Amino acid sequence: MPGTAQTREQTQLAATEVVAAPTASISLGEVTAVDETPAAAAPIESDPEALEIARATQPTLRHYFEIACFRAYADLKSNAVRAYLGTAWWVLEPIAYVGAYYLAFEWIMQRGGGLAIGSLITGILYWKWFASSLTTGANSIASSGGLIRLVRLPKFLLPLSASISTLLKFLFVLPVLLIFLALTGQGVSITWLALPLIVVLSFMLNTAVASLVGAIVPFVRDLRIVIDNLLLLLMFSSGVFFDLRATAGSRASLILEMNPIAAMIELYRSILIHHEWPDPAKLAFVFLSGAVTLALAWSLLRRFDGEYAKVV
Repeated sequence: MPGTAQTREQTQLAATEVVAAPTASISLGEVTAVDETPAAAAPIESDPEALEIARATQPTLRHYFEIACFRAYADLKSNAVRAYLGTAWWVLEPIAYVGAYYLAFEWIMQRGGGLAIGSLITGILYWKWFASSLTTGANSIASSGGLIRLVRLPKFLLPLSASISTLLKFLFVLPVLLIFLALTGQGVSITWLALPLIVVLSFMLNTAVASLVGAIVPFVRDLRIVIDNLLLLLMFSSGVFFDLRATAGSRASLILEMNPIAAMIELYRSILIHHEWPDPAKLAFVFLSGAVTLALAWSLLRRFDGEYAKVV
């Protein structure tokens, strides 16, 4: 029918106009065009309140350090609970360690090298601290697979917390060493005021080495066996059982001067035993060694941050 055909043509024409119409209407007279395109989200920098909230909730170095300290405290507390004597072992173990070596070298083999008991104890206590930091730091990431897969956190916190744990143990033993030196004729000197600087430098070096080894061990598990043997070699080549000054001018002194652990032991003996201010050259050498090692370790930890959950 003509009317029906005309109506059908009008309907198709209207549908075509609707489809072809733009999404944004055009202003005609007093009718204002409305753009229905969703507006882009405003950047967070333009919202001071949102920016302040983001800054407040973003972790800082202070937050990370607090986490590392809490983890170290929890580790020390758990170890103390498992032992019958608790925290008394923090003092008894180093004393037994020193007594065993002194008995072996001074009384049985009579090869103390003329090293006074105070110098021997000073060297052994620092070596014990370094070796403990290295072994615990080496296993800090490899033994934390459950935590790493459960929580995403910067991996440098794990060796750092291990180093803090060993630092607290050393600080617990250090007053015993100072009292022993004061009561056995070594005397108290003003050079002891440099002790906090030496302890901070030691902590930096220990943390750097522990972090570097801890970053590699998850990928090379056999490295832990190598570390045990290297520690034995390093102990006998770092001046723990002999006076480094007695080797001056020899070929061995060139090797010892390249060993930052030997330099640290000499710094402790300088201020505590010889009552001398620390050598600036040795301080700079240990600081540079620790800084370079720490930078390398943390770059590896950041580089493989996402890989540790797959291998531990």
